[in-house]
Amino acid sequence: MPNVHYVKLFSEILGLRVRVKATSQVLRIVDKLGGLDNYLLKYKPEKLDSQFGVWLRGKIETQLELVCMVNFFADFCCNFFLEPTICFL
Repeated sequence: MPNVHYVKLFSEILGLRVRVKATSQVLRIVDKLGGLDNYLLKYKPEKLDSQFGVWLRGKIETQLELVCMVNFFADFCCNFFLEPTICFL
């Protein structure tokens, strides 16, 4: 029988704590890879073995894409000496 625990892990990209059920082995891997975000992004969705894990991975990827677009826009504006203005509706 696996050693399963309910734990709260912090997602740095999403900025929130997530309550998950994980084995001791997975918790060691999460610690080794540097956190929940790295674990979810480095493992294939087939290996995550939960719909919540796959959904959370999608949210993290979406947030990363948004951050990359904002950074690209800010760099683009700085190259042309423009004031970076972003309006989120």
